[in-house]
Amino acid sequence: MKKSLAVVSLLFAAVLMGVPYIEAQQAPASTDEWVCPGYGQGRMLRRSGRGCPRVDCPRANLSGPLTLEQAEKLLENYVLRSGNPNLKPGQTVDMGDVFKSTVVTKDGSLVEEIEINKKTGWFKRASN
Repeated sequence: MKKSLAVVSLLFAAVLMGVPYIEAQQAPASTDEWVCPGYGQGRMLRRSGRGCPRVDCPRANLSGPLTLEQAEKLLENYVLRSGNPNLKPGQTVDMGDVFKSTVVTKDGSLVEEIEINKKTGWFKRASN
C-alpha cells in the first residue's frame, strides 16, 4: 500500500512539474496573423487580446501612418533583437496599406519577407 501510494505521488508530482512547460510552448505565428515586433526577444509572437505591453511597441510612438523611415527602423530593430549576426535588413518598399520588407543574410540571400502595417506598425510574414 505504501509503495503504490509513493508511486502515485511521484506520478502526480511529475505531471504537475510538466504543466508549466506544456503551457509555455507556443505555436508559431501563422502567415496571416499580425504580430507586434516589439514584444519578445527577436521573434514575432502571436497577437493576444491584450496587445503589446512593451514601451517599444510601434503603436506607442505613432501619431499618424508609419513612414518609410519608421518602417525601416522597426525592421532594423527586429533584426537586431534576433541576435543573429548573419542577418541584416533588406529593402523596404511601399505597397499601399503596408510596407513590404525583406530580411537577408550578410551575403544578400533572402531569409524572410515581411509586411509592415502602416496603421499599427505590426508585422506579418508576407504571402507570396
